[in-house]
Amino acid sequence: MLNFLGLGGFSVVQILLAFYANFLPFALYAVWLGVALWDITHRDALSTGARVGWSLLVIAIPLLGPIAYYVLGHPNLSRNFRWTLLLAAPAIYLVLTVMIFVASGFFA
Repeated sequence: MLNFLGLGGFSVVQILLAFYANFLPFALYAVWLGVALWDITHRDALSTGARVGWSLLVIAIPLLGPIAYYVLGHPNLSRNFRWTLLLAAPAIYLVLTVMIFVASGFFA
């Protein structure tokens, strides 16, 4: 079906699995990074040094920087929103990946 694209040996389900497995972690990190930086810039109570410090931590340490900010940085975000970002989003990603992985075995 996809020979003209150079994807002759792969089914659509396998291509979706590769997409989810390879690109969604980067999208999740981008959301964590964007929301953390947005919150840091909109916190009036933080000094300039604290803003720079948290921004550097969030940017310099992938994945763990935003997680540390959400847990230890006392962001203005609601508690439910933070825990949804930290727990529900990766859980949904894992469930979708497992479902597509199982489906790729049936449709391969």
